[in-house]
Amino acid sequence: MTQQHEQMEHFAEWVTASLSRPRWLLAYAFVLVLSLLAGAAGYLYRLQFGKSHHRFSWRDFALDLFGSGLTGIIVFWLTLQQALPAAVAAVIIAIAAHMGVRAIGLATKMFHRQVRGWLGKEPSHDME
Repeated sequence: MTQQHEQMEHFAEWVTASLSRPRWLLAYAFVLVLSLLAGAAGYLYRLQFGKSHHRFSWRDFALDLFGSGLTGIIVFWLTLQQALPAAVAAVIIAIAAHMGVRAIGLATKMFHRQVRGWLGKEPSHDME
């Protein structure tokens, strides 16, 4: 059995175990509420102190909330995998959700650099 196959089995076991726990719904609800609050704060902060002079837009606000919720759930899974204490995980989730999809973009750039390193290629300038 390859290491990748073992990792996928471990992940599947982790997902099954986390969904079978009685409080999983409460945990996901907390993460989602925390992420949405952090996303709303991030949107309002960028609106007031950002470089753009845009006015409030419900569409942009909803898109930011969606991105923050998605980011929060993804980071929640990562913090569970690392077995971080709940308070530390909450802080990391809130910061990442405040960043929204920009956090996912940064993670994507880091992933591309890592893959290019594995392949022995120099990072391209468009990934910096």
